[in-house]
Amino acid sequence: IKCVSKSYVLADKSKFNAKSSVKFASQSEVEIITN
Repeated sequence: IKCVSKSYVLADKSKFNAKSSVKFASQSEVEIITN
């Protein structure tokens, strides 16, 4: 999950420049990936 979140955050980093947004996305979006 850590590796997936890392690459996913990198992809979202281009979309969301805000660190807070990436933080929030990492938690909620990672759950979607695991599901």
